[in-house]
Amino acid sequence: MNKFVKPFVCLVALAIPALASATVQSDVISIQEVKITYDPSEVITNYGFAEVERKIRDAAEKVCGLPGKTSGRNGTIRQMMESRQCYEQAVSTALSEVTEMAAQLNKRVATN
Repeated sequence: MNKFVKPFVCLVALAIPALASATVQSDVISIQEVKITYDPSEVITNYGFAEVERKIRDAAEKVCGLPGKTSGRNGTIRQMMESRQCYEQAVSTALSEVTEMAAQLNKRVATN
């Protein structure tokens, strides 16, 4: 009996780290959205644009859940990279739209 128990215990002890490090792949995509409200005339001043940019960055952090910063957990390297990519893309897209709107407003102000 003792000859059977020792190898079994060793086998279980070796299998536990393999089970603990197993990862689960998920192809589920969840799209989240946060609406930011601001007065369009705000974006034509440097201060106003900076305030809108801060709102955009805060919203992107909420949506993308940057590991270690907003979620309170570190996550895997892959999760951190995906969160960072989500954040950068969200900020870039939103700032492009705001910059375009600011340029149109500045053009209108200059022609009037």
